[in-house]
Amino acid sequence: MAQTATLIAADPPGWAPVTNHYRTNDSPQKDLAVTVFGGLTPTIETAINQALTGNGAAGLVIGQDEIVPQPTTVIGCNPDGSTDNLTPVATFPPGTSHEDALAEMGYVIA
Repeated sequence: MAQTATLIAADPPGWAPVTNHYRTNDSPQKDLAVTVFGGLTPTIETAINQALTGNGAAGLVIGQDEIVPQPTTVIGCNPDGSTDNLTPVATFPPGTSHEDALAEMGYVIA
C-alpha cells in the first residue's frame, strides 16, 4: 500500500498563510504542517508591515528591502494542527510545492 497524505486544512489557524496541514496513513500516522514561501503576497506584506510599524520601524519598502526566499518546511504537528516543536522534519528548496515536498518524502496526495 502506498504511503498517502491527505489534506486536513489549508491555511490552518496559528500557521503562516502558506501552510497546509496533512495527515499520513503511516503506522503510526503522522500529522504534518507544510509551509511554502511563494514570495511576497499581499497578506505577507501586510503582516510584515504590521510587525515593523508595531515595533516603531518604517514599513517595508519594495525595491529597497530584500525579501529572502525561505525554504519549504515540513513540521510535525498534533492532530488538531498545533505543535510543540518547530524543528523541521524536512526542508526543501524555496518554491517547492506542498505536493512536491510530500512526494520527496515518499507520500502520494490522497
